[in-house]
Amino acid sequence: VDSFVQRGTASWKTAHSLSASSLSATRLSVSALPPFSAATQQATKSANQKLLPNAMGFKLKLFVALPIAGLLALVVLLQTGIAKPVVHSCDMYIPSKASALIGLVDGMYKFGAVNGAQHVLDWSIQLVRSMIGLNPYSSSNALRGKKILMLGGGYLPNFFQWAARTGVHLTLIDDVNPRDGVVSNVNQFVPIPSFGEEAILRPERIIEKAVELNEGLKVEQGGPFDGVFTLVEDMGPLVARIAQKLSLPGSPVEAADAARNKVSFRKATQKAGLPTPKFYEISGESDLRAAARHVGFPAFLKPAWGVAATFSGKVNNASHLSSIYAQYQSSIDPDAHPIYHYGRQMILEEKLSGYEVQLELMMHEGKVVWDCVSSQYAPDRRWVVFPSNFTSSKQGELVKAASDASRALGITQGVVHIELFQPVDLAQLPMVIEVNNRLSRGFLPQQFIHQHALGQHPADYNNAVLHLAVGMKPPAAKRAKAPLSLAVFMAKPSKVGWETTGACAGFVAADASTALGQGTSFGTSLPEPTVMDAFDILFFTQLAAIMLWAWQR
Repeated sequence: VDSFVQRGTASWKTAHSLSASSLSATRLSVSALPPFSAATQQATKSANQKLLPNAMGFKLKLFVALPIAGLLALVVLLQTGIAKPVVHSCDMYIPSKASALIGLVDGMYKFGAVNGAQHVLDWSIQLVRSMIGLNPYSSSNALRGKKILMLGGGYLPNFFQWAARTGVHLTLIDDVNPRDGVVSNVNQFVPIPSFGEEAILRPERIIEKAVELNEGLKVEQGGPFDGVFTLVEDMGPLVARIAQKLSLPGSPVEAADAARNKVSFRKATQKAGLPTPKFYEISGESDLRAAARHVGFPAFLKPAWGVAATFSGKVNNASHLSSIYAQYQSSIDPDAHPIYHYGRQMILEEKLSGYEVQLELMMHEGKVVWDCVSSQYAPDRRWVVFPSNFTSSKQGELVKAASDASRALGITQGVVHIELFQPVDLAQLPMVIEVNNRLSRGFLPQQFIHQHALGQHPADYNNAVLHLAVGMKPPAAKRAKAPLSLAVFMAKPSKVGWETTGACAGFVAADASTALGQGTSFGTSLPEPTVMDAFDILFFTQLAAIMLWAWQR
């Protein structure tokens, strides 16, 4: 074990100190890497004794699980080096591939030592199944035959391809021109011209159509809808109304409306006695002076109804507030953004600062059945790390704050995406920014492999959405440690909303602190992405050879 570890991995201290320049100068080979410290070697032996009680168990578990998982992760890293994934709006590249590779090996070994070799094997099987287009959970047939109504989301063809493999009977109501690959993967498509506008201005028409479809299913499929859901933020209130009309699982209408309106959300948390920033509702220009007196400056102005941080920004004084408010009001176009058919009201809030945190909950019958602190942004938004770098106790505070805010709104069912601010002074409690009763649009939920490799806890979000839609507890689990951590440093960090387009550098390590340390030491100016050089290819080949050697031994 010690020989394999010493030759195949480096300690976290070595990984932390490596940079692109030092690697280029020294041309380190795997065999030249220094051994672990005596303390680390002893910890490794203890972990192996706990996991693998005998030599045969060792061979079956560690030398099978880790090479499989390592080679799978290697494939992912190679794909990252060739086809750069999009993290929010920036194109990620790996500036120091050798450091990333060392972090990958270190992370996978520690992942196995902490979670157990059987978990690593299960993880590998689920990853392979997802990569070849199968349901990651082979025994999950609970959704087969379930009749589900979906509102909107015709711009997400990957979701429909996945849903078709679950065996659900899916009916989609959306605009007349969904993307390619959507209609062919649903059982019934109901096109409605200007669907976004209709759903907000004339929701009773959509509800009537849902009732009609439900009656048709009783005749044609032998039963009504089992559930209704959406992946589109604007559709939350309509989904709740259809669920109420058809007696389907879902959060109350009042909760869906409050979650969609920032003023209602703030009033709900304030009434529940939860930490709430100072705020003031602005229904018209005449409210600006009172809002400025109540909230003070600097402050943050945003729509009561809104999406993706549009028409939102910092204001520094009363005159700035007046000019920005006028600019936003003249720019809001309900035809371009249907959500503003609800209204143009705005809210002025006390400006919060600190670490922005993204957090996901799964709620079933009013209880939180799964949680995960997904990501953490730097106070200046220069970097984001997956998963969070906070201690377990601080993460517990974040989850409690998110759970309390969700309950204050009255949310009882579904995937819930929460955004919070944690002050830089970690002794202070976090404050919830907003709660959304829908799936996150962030990096981890985009693909199963993202959450599987980088999430604190594993989850198949698509699977969870459908399970919760039909009133079933989703298949989700907890684990002691994520396989890997990814710190992404932005070339052009955005101060609000999504990151600006451009390049961003990714640093892979066994834990968030090490990944952030590598990115910080790499320098403040990020180089342009480069193709894989000969040294990178040699390094990849060496790792693959070590994995195969371990397997044969």
